[in-house]
Amino acid sequence: MQFRNTPVHLFFCLLVCNLFFTQMTAQIQLNVGYGVLKTKPIPFNQIIESYNQSFGNQLVTAMKPLNSLEGIHAEVAFSEEFFSVGFEWQNLTRDLKNQVKNGAVEEIHTLHYANDMLSLHAGMLFMRNFGVGITGDYNIIQAKKNVSTNKDVSTSLLSANQWSSRFYLHFNIPLDDYMAIAIRPYVRTPWNSIDYAPVKNQLGLPASDNGRSQDKKIDFGIQLILQSFLSPRPESDY
Repeated sequence: MQFRNTPVHLFFCLLVCNLFFTQMTAQIQLNVGYGVLKTKPIPFNQIIESYNQSFGNQLVTAMKPLNSLEGIHAEVAFSEEFFSVGFEWQNLTRDLKNQVKNGAVEEIHTLHYANDMLSLHAGMLFMRNFGVGITGDYNIIQAKKNVSTNKDVSTSLLSANQWSSRFYLHFNIPLDDYMAIAIRPYVRTPWNSIDYAPVKNQLGLPASDNGRSQDKKIDFGIQLILQSFLSPRPESDY
């Protein structure tokens, strides 16, 4: 198997698992929650540093580097005995801002970074309230720029797609027969890099400024999930 095809094969295997489980008399869950992804894309943060420097003495407040993304989580899951599979969506975002003095006017420049993560996951329960799992993720990554003096105009800086996998632990806290709270810490491994060169071009920065433009690194995250079961929760399900 060629390395570049690995995410496609993983995604296909998880899809088969999901389709198989949906044909069984599985316990259905409708889950919502909130997640945080700790990420530090070095090339993107180097671009932020160069962007701040490009304003020279006009810069009032510098834009901070991107260190994390956070946002909502929605999931449909099916569990049978000690196994669970599901379809998941996360919307992870962060706004980065600086303040620039343009003559007598002070402008706020905002870079909006977003990752819409679509996932298939499969998990296994070892004890009633503890499990492990793996996901196949398709990430839709976008970055846009807005200036406070012209809020109606948004400049697209980046539109990229990335495959990744997450390996997670699952800690379950039952509330009653129909609801539970889950905590899922995870490690995210991307399968292909993101090229941030278009961000440099759109911001008017030199193409060779601050070294490499591509990034592919391991990230860490956590999710807090409210699980809702459509029928009474069996002893072994999560």
